[in-house]
Amino acid sequence: MELKTEKILLRKIENSDINNIFRGLSNPDVIKHYGVSFHSIEETKEQMEWFADSKQNWFAICSIDNKEFYGAGGLNDISNEHKKAEI
Repeated sequence: MELKTEKILLRKIENSDINNIFRGLSNPDVIKHYGVSFHSIEETKEQMEWFADSKQNWFAICSIDNKEFYGAGGLNDISNEHKKAEI
């Protein structure tokens, strides 16, 4: 699933995004707000598995042409039974 505006593309996070995810989750300015940090691409694979879990629904935030990765956002701990999730 993709969502587009005039300037932004939201798309599912893909395995090929791992370098961008690592760059964000190893950046001291980002991780002080996120609560998770990684020191290698290998460690970042854990986060990619987490994104793929059906309890999460995360999107890559990209330029409309999908050439620049700006960040990510989404839903955590989705509970269909209780009809709730964490943003």
